[in-house]
Amino acid sequence: MLHSNLILLELTVSKQQTLNFIVKGMSCTSCSSRLERTLGNIPEIQSVTVSLNNSMATVIPIPEANIKKLIQEVISETEKTGFIANYLAEDLAEQKTWILQQESISHYLEELKQRLIIEFFFTILVLFISMGPMWGVPVPVFVNPKTYPLNNAIAQLLLTIPVIWSGRYFYLIGFSRLWKMSPNMDTLVALSTSAAIIYSIWSTIEISFGNYYTEPSLYYETAVVLITLISLGKYFEMLSRFRMSDAISRLMNLVPETALRLSSLSDQEESFEEVPLSNIKVGDIVQVRPGSKVPVDGKILKGSSSINTSMLTGESMPVFVTVGDKVIGGTINLSGMFLMHAEKVGLNTALAHIIRLVREAQGSKAPISRITDQISLIFVPVVIAIALVSGLTWLLLGDTSIADSIRIVMTVLVISCPCALGLATPMSIMIATGRGAQLGLLIKSGAALEYAADLDTIVFDKTGTLTEGKPHLIHTVPLKTMPDNELLRITASLEAVSEHPLADAIVRAAHKHGLVLYPVINFMSYPGRGVRGELQVKTESITVLVGNKTFLEEHHISLDNKVGITTLEEFAGQSFISLLVAINGQFSGIIAVTDPIREESNSVTEQLQHMGIRTIMLTGDSKQTAQIVANHLHLNEVIADVMPEGKAYAIQELKNKGFRVGMVGDGINDAPALAKADVGIAIGSGIDIAIETSDIVLLNSLSTNHPLSGLVSALLLSRATLRNIRQNLFWAFGYNIICIPIAAGILKLFGGPLLSPMLAGLAMALSSISVVLNALRLKKFTPS
Repeated sequence: MLHSNLILLELTVSKQQTLNFIVKGMSCTSCSSRLERTLGNIPEIQSVTVSLNNSMATVIPIPEANIKKLIQEVISETEKTGFIANYLAEDLAEQKTWILQQESISHYLEELKQRLIIEFFFTILVLFISMGPMWGVPVPVFVNPKTYPLNNAIAQLLLTIPVIWSGRYFYLIGFSRLWKMSPNMDTLVALSTSAAIIYSIWSTIEISFGNYYTEPSLYYETAVVLITLISLGKYFEMLSRFRMSDAISRLMNLVPETALRLSSLSDQEESFEEVPLSNIKVGDIVQVRPGSKVPVDGKILKGSSSINTSMLTGESMPVFVTVGDKVIGGTINLSGMFLMHAEKVGLNTALAHIIRLVREAQGSKAPISRITDQISLIFVPVVIAIALVSGLTWLLLGDTSIADSIRIVMTVLVISCPCALGLATPMSIMIATGRGAQLGLLIKSGAALEYAADLDTIVFDKTGTLTEGKPHLIHTVPLKTMPDNELLRITASLEAVSEHPLADAIVRAAHKHGLVLYPVINFMSYPGRGVRGELQVKTESITVLVGNKTFLEEHHISLDNKVGITTLEEFAGQSFISLLVAINGQFSGIIAVTDPIREESNSVTEQLQHMGIRTIMLTGDSKQTAQIVANHLHLNEVIADVMPEGKAYAIQELKNKGFRVGMVGDGINDAPALAKADVGIAIGSGIDIAIETSDIVLLNSLSTNHPLSGLVSALLLSRATLRNIRQNLFWAFGYNIICIPIAAGILKLFGGPLLSPMLAGLAMALSSISVVLNALRLKKFTPS
């Protein structure tokens, strides 16, 4: 059984305000691209992202914006563009936000399903009447096109009307968007089927006057088949989007509906009441029974148990927790019963932050999507122009009938597929970020996925990243006449005020030896160098400095001590961390601390090098000490003696040399470097600011002593995602580049046939579905 302190992930909320809107009515990527451009022109908006997948618009206002006025303006501009926007209040829980999104998609799916039933029924009847005789299927005599052509034409028209009514949204939205000079895929469907129906009605009128030669030019069946096929394609696409939220759904299911709250406490018994989870407040005492879910984030006050964190972190091994350990809401209590103190509830829990970040990541865009966004804006107008020019050109050449020219126009309009282009990137990102969450990888954006795929250099912080971050004291070496314990007591007294991990190791050693610490005044910390303060030792006040060699030299303390120099060299040779102690301006002793290398570090760095990635260690330790660790891990390079403020500069220098750099760290002093790197990767058990400034968080470090194990998985997933996106784009672009010329009649130049509009509609529907199916392969991604 794994024994570990389960460290609580604390993700700080960004201070940058965001406004979220659910948008209804978007049908393809040209819709989202055009709305994004429209809202981006509002002066009080700093940036905006519109996600077709999530049916959401996320707006970041400028600091001085009037929020109430801006919300109304966004809703108004959205309506002018042809859509409906509903504002989501800031205090709306992640679960409610997600439910609203799912309800919106679910309602649309049910509506599409009802429409499909009507469309399929009447389409089959139209096909039966119009094409039955050609297929050798007998039809009633009174609607036989050979004997009663007018009856046949009128029957087709009457049976077409219910299909047109069912698919009326294509016309209402399509023509509305055309009128507003922002045509989309619905416009293409509306134009092509309208052309077919209008020409067919004209042919029906001709037949009524006895012109039976026009009978073969009826296109009612083409119109109804197109509407039905495209509706079917939309249904499967929306169904895929609905099911692609599995990752968020699983996270949502981790949240229990109720919790057992302490209601009264007496010497004899503790009384608990079951209350809705929303009633739990910070400071409440909660009981967690075996088999139940931990309701909120907090600390165990009484009892112990094993916790299953697999759904949250991807780690299958249970984690043992006891009094003083922190637990995360959403994890499952396997064995014992315990009482916990609620520290974070509602939107402030780790699970709520993870859900928010996953949802935002699934709606985010990768830089590669800018290409398709730009193309989507002009795609539909260009296709309409190509369709009209193609039809007119063939008509003017003189060897093509009006019916065939209209057929060419319809086929070009129908076969063009902006949806395949628009789905290529967001579908892959949505599935990959969800799969990442299942593997214990919190990927904050599509950009992080894309950039991580191209990394050629990974820079590691040493302490707490490559090493365990749990140092312990090895040696105390007094250089003046004093007992070892006195040097430890003096050093621990000063370090007790510090929050550095090395300080903790020294203080723990002092407590282990039963030493009583001296009081400290005038304490000062020098990040990356050391600490300074005054100690009251009996009746005497002494000034103590503890830090590295540079720190003592900066305070003009001579290190000219033969024993001290020899000892420092010996400790460096064993990769110990040496803390130099000066008392009243004299070099007085050395404290040796070691921080063991993590068990998985060697394996991870070896795998990265097999992937063609250069590995570098960036540390404030001495070159000699750092090199020993680097040699053990077979790293490509070491950058040592770097102060905290110099880490970001070191990352920038690597970028200036043309390297694509990922930075892995966990501490406060890593935050600037994480932000500066192309991709910042934080260990989930690290400091809030490191997690907040990173692009990817390794959540498996919450429940194991192997936090780096998720790094290789993250990079492999990002590479698989970018490969998937490129496959989708290749198919989407290739489909349109090949199919549009065929639809325009290029085969006719070489004696070939014209493409049927019905085949064009089927091809268009299949192109979108193929992109979705290819993206769905990422759900089965397994690191290997």
